[in-house]
Amino acid sequence: MPLIAFASPKGGVGKTTMAANAAHEFARLGYRVVALDLDAQNALGMHFGADPYERAGFVTSLKDHADPRRAWQAHLQETPSGIALLPHGHATFAQTFAINAELISHPDLLIAPLRDILQDPQVVIIADTPPGPGVASSVIAAIVDYMVVVLLSDAASIVQLPKIDGKGMYRGAPGTPFPIGRIGFVVNQIDMRSRLSRAAAEAAERHLGSRLLGRVYRDEHVPEALARQLSVADYAPASKAAQDITAIALKIVEAVAPEQGGPMDEPAEEVGLAARPGPKMTVHS
Repeated sequence: MPLIAFASPKGGVGKTTMAANAAHEFARLGYRVVALDLDAQNALGMHFGADPYERAGFVTSLKDHADPRRAWQAHLQETPSGIALLPHGHATFAQTFAINAELISHPDLLIAPLRDILQDPQVVIIADTPPGPGVASSVIAAIVDYMVVVLLSDAASIVQLPKIDGKGMYRGAPGTPFPIGRIGFVVNQIDMRSRLSRAAAEAAERHLGSRLLGRVYRDEHVPEALARQLSVADYAPASKAAQDITAIALKIVEAVAPEQGGPMDEPAEEVGLAARPGPKMTVHS
């Protein structure tokens, strides 16, 4: 099943929030979801009710396993939300630098375990990557099925669009831009009271055309849901943000479905994905 990565040209745009809520939406559709935190901020688990003080993590322990393919099994956590989590783990700046250097030299430390997880035909991996161009994003680009780039509805994000398109901020094979047909964009936190925010959103829509997966309007239900470690759809199902995020998740499903065999070619409700037997997945609580 697919690996879907969430990325952003800069921090503070709501990338992790979008990744987490998309994971919730995939789970609501009946898919088995593994949320993968590749961002050293180690914040993805907060959206699923995971313990924010847990220091151990998948990424910080990549070098500690004799068989890299099985590295994920010791770190997969069951969360109160029902979504399985592979946390990044707490890391200092020096540790993060060392991890990146190791991944540059040995990318299979990350690729091998992800390929092992993806052998399960019922699993969808939602990966939260570090902001900006980075090592983790470049490494997993080789096996990513779809990449979602989250932009803030402001000038600082919109001016990044030529860089993303022209020089390939996100790359697949070394020196090769990520295939344009496998990348979609979300414009986040549009504030209709702000003329600048509206103008930035309109500029993004003109530039992106059909690559725009959707808009998410500023909605106080989003931070309130995070404070309660819930998805927006669970906290405020009738909210505009919940509707926006659900629509985006459905577009992502449509985008990856043509390349997938099996369950994603049919509606999840009809095939009963959650009930189908698959390779055993050990989850540590």
